Amino acid sequence: MNKISKPELIKIAVSGHTNTGKTTMIQTLMKQEIGEIDDRANVTKDVKRATYQYEGLQAVFIDTPGFQEANTLLYVQQGLMKLNSVLEKKLDYEMKAWEAIESSDVILYVVSLETVPDGSHQAEIELVVSAKKGVVALFNKGISKFQATTRLDKVAERTRRIEQWKEALCSCGVSKHFIFDAHWYDPDRVEEIYSAIKECLPNDKSSLFGKSLLAFQQHQQNKVKTACHLIFQCLDKCRQTITFQTSEFDYNQEKSREEVVLQMSQLLNDAITDFINNASELYYEVAVPSNVDNAVIKNPQPNTRRKTNIRELLIYTGSTTGGLAALGTTLGVAIGAFASAILTGGGVGILLGAQVGSVIGTCLGGVWGVVENAQTDISAQLSREELGKIQCTCVMVIWALSQHGFGVGKEVDESLMARRYEIVQEVCSATNFDWLSADEEQIIDQCTNNLSELNKIPLTQIANT
Repeated sequence: MNKISKPELIKIAVSGHTNTGKTTMIQTLMKQEIGEIDDRANVTKDVKRATYQYEGLQAVFIDTPGFQEANTLLYVQQGLMKLNSVLEKKLDYEMKAWEAIESSDVILYVVSLETVPDGSHQAEIELVVSAKKGVVALFNKGISKFQATTRLDKVAERTRRIEQWKEALCSCGVSKHFIFDAHWYDPDRVEEIYSAIKECLPNDKSSLFGKSLLAFQQHQQNKVKTACHLIFQCLDKCRQTITFQTSEFDYNQEKSREEVVLQMSQLLNDAITDFINNASELYYEVAVPSNVDNAVIKNPQPNTRRKTNIRELLIYTGSTTGGLAALGTTLGVAIGAFASAILTGGGVGILLGAQVGSVIGTCLGGVWGVVENAQTDISAQLSREELGKIQCTCVMVIWALSQHGFGVGKEVDESLMARRYEIVQEVCSATNFDWLSADEEQIIDQCTNNLSELNKIPLTQIANT
């Protein structure tokens, strides 16, 4: 990738009231942990700059301290108050934020839908607009705020709150605004936000940013193709036929059947854990900032790849003697634990422990069957239906990873992830697709279509459990 020289990087100041989630917003937009986040006010005390050269889009996000006394600073700038040493100390955060805003090319103003806009927010908006830069407003914390109420109250209150903020912004001349919860990553909405930023820039910088935006969009498309190829690889491994030649001394063939089950278990474990590991690496590929001032970088690193010896696990837990359903449950729990260790955000791994256990338990519970060939061979292969269940699980993982945000203390709970899995099942089971005989291109096309349909579903519909 051709990097833009530092003087040409687009400088984006992220501003707003204290504790609206500005740092979290940057983390989610960058898919990278940078800076300190907490539910306390003014966690960000200094201006922090991070060069963003991720997925072809190159810019500098400037994390600013949250406003608390914006109205006072506005009075000073309007000549209604005189700045003295006492007032200067009181306005320390505001002055730092203002300096960053003045040095930027465009401003992202982050608001919290947990809060009703009042006079202090109005002063902030007037202050930001007075910098005479393009302003794009982001409505944060909408999903987390309105999950607790009943559905009718949720829709009504959320709609009313959004309209209140739109009115406050429009009264100051800010017309570009987007609902974007920093605890979720909405790829389509991100593109809309970046397109709005492009429209706010002067012609020369708009053209420059437009070129990098095209690279960003191409990278997003390539990522979906890669993800669907990972699903194909997983399914292609899972649909292999396991054949075992029986011994002439194994009269009832129980040992041979057990060996086939163990080999199939290891095959499924390796295929699914490899998929989870590769998918997490794909969606947590983060930027390496070329220039970071006073910022803490904690790039999420997937755990070291480690193979589980399924034979030892299943024999140790007694699962081979407890029936195929028990064996499948044990295998599913092992994969779920692996997922929890690999995937950031907790909830994805929690769900996989239950859902994969159910899928694998059914797969090993007799649907695919152990088939005798002649007198000396025993073979096993997953059915088309069971491959479809594994595909649903893989699509759910990709969908969840693609929308994962970086909120603090806001891990996705099991009920919400269970709802996500239900939606995936509805979408993926809509067509009678033959996963057993389909080739690579057909599987990738089907998975691409599934993900495209899922990404059209509003995040609020997923969250409304």
